[in-house]
Amino acid sequence: MSVSLDNCYFDPSYLFSVVGGDQETLKAIINAFINSGSILVLELQKAIQKKEYETIKRQVHSMKGMACAIGVSRIVALAVSMEKCAMDEIGLLEIERLFAQMQFEFNQARHQLSLFL
Repeated sequence: MSVSLDNCYFDPSYLFSVVGGDQETLKAIINAFINSGSILVLELQKAIQKKEYETIKRQVHSMKGMACAIGVSRIVALAVSMEKCAMDEIGLLEIERLFAQMQFEFNQARHQLSLFL
């Protein structure tokens, strides 16, 4: 694999340890993150537009779990902050700001992870 790990948006050593060197499992995990994450981002965007705090909490919690499982710590940190804002049902502007950052981080991670496919 000749993927540059400079400014990496995920923890490759963690991801490689999770799959134990199994390339097929690595690809399956990456595909699941990319596909499910893309859906979650869209659903989260809709929930924010509709100010549906329960849905925001649920979607952010799912995104946090997926990001944690694959080692994307930047998304985990953003999800924790968004989840807190949604639980308090305050700070929709802050949720929107955090979501914009999450979208950016997800797109960067998705791009870098796709290089392993």
